[in-house]
Amino acid sequence: DYKKCKKSCDKILSKNPSNQEALALKGLTELGLGEKETAEKLIKESLKISMKNSKVWHFYALFHKEQKNYAQAVKCYTFASKYDPDNITIIKDLSNLLLYLGQFDEFGKYSLQCVSSKSFLGVSWVQYALAEYFLKDYERALFAIDTLITSFKDTMKKQEFHEVLIFKAKILCKLNKHKECIELLETNLDKWCVDRATFIEKIIYCCIKENDVEKGVKYCKMLLKINPENIYT
Repeated sequence: DYKKCKKSCDKILSKNPSNQEALALKGLTELGLGEKETAEKLIKESLKISMKNSKVWHFYALFHKEQKNYAQAVKCYTFASKYDPDNITIIKDLSNLLLYLGQFDEFGKYSLQCVSSKSFLGVSWVQYALAEYFLKDYERALFAIDTLITSFKDTMKKQEFHEVLIFKAKILCKLNKHKECIELLETNLDKWCVDRATFIEKIIYCCIKENDVEKGVKYCKMLLKINPENIYT
């Protein structure tokens, strides 16, 4: 509730008009209430108190992101990260925005920062793997996915691990490791597969690449049982 949040900020500011974070947060609530100019004015006033407050820069980044002014949002996130380099929330927000913008070099840099953080999670390794995949460094992408599997497999849900396996299969194919890809998918087909057709289609693709006709035919028959109307099988 923006109005309640604004009242809380006003209460803090009545006692301490120089409270930087309350001033900036009030700016964000004004944005939520449709007062764009007032919002930016308040956030800028907050920054005048100190340019080194990471939370205020984070608020300013959110302001620009809401306005779809992504270049300015990236700048603000960068300042926020500079003054609080271990804040995983800021780094993740920034890396997600960089991915959205297609700035893969920078995305890779901050994704690596995520996995280097003391408070990193499995999703950080996924981000790092994606960054290296988009940068076409498939060996590093494979390393990231393997690290994720080794460290977090026991905590993953079946759907999550299925998606990780599909991603690893794509990386292996990019590396022309088609036999290894077939082995990966066959090993996990019964236990971890959620969408059997997707697994089998990838196995068939790898069989074609390896010229393994016998195995390819076997899986084509399996695929036809799942989807008899698939004219491409």
